[in-house]
Amino acid sequence: MSEAERRLAEMRAARDAARDRLARRLERAKDDLRPAVIKERVIADARHKAMELATEAIEIANDSRGVVVATGAALALWFARKPLGQAALSLYRQWTPEAGTVARSGDWLMERVAGLLRRDAEEN
Repeated sequence: MSEAERRLAEMRAARDAARDRLARRLERAKDDLRPAVIKERVIADARHKAMELATEAIEIANDSRGVVVATGAALALWFARKPLGQAALSLYRQWTPEAGTVARSGDWLMERVAGLLRRDAEEN
C-alpha cells in the first residue's frame, strides 16, 4: 500500500467516524425534541424554580416575622370587616341611649351600668 492509499484510508476512516458521531447527535436531538421529553423537562424546571422560590420566601419570612404577622392580622381583619362592623354597631346601639330620650352627658351610661349591676345581683 502506497503512502497516498494509506492517507486516503485514514481520511475515509475519519470521515466515517465523524458521520457516525453526527448520526448519534442527530438521534439524541430527535429524542430530546419529542413532546414527552420536552414536557418532562419543563415540569422539572418549573418544580425546581418553585422550590427555589419557596425556599427564598421561607427565608424572607423568617427574617421578618413581625411584618408577616402584622400583614396576616391586617388581612384577617379586612376579611372579617363586615361581621366586626356589625358587632360594633350592635354594641354601640346597645350602650347608647334610645332614640327620643334626652340624657345629660354621661347619665345614660351610669344608668346603664347601674342596671347591669342590679341585674347581676338579682341573678346571683
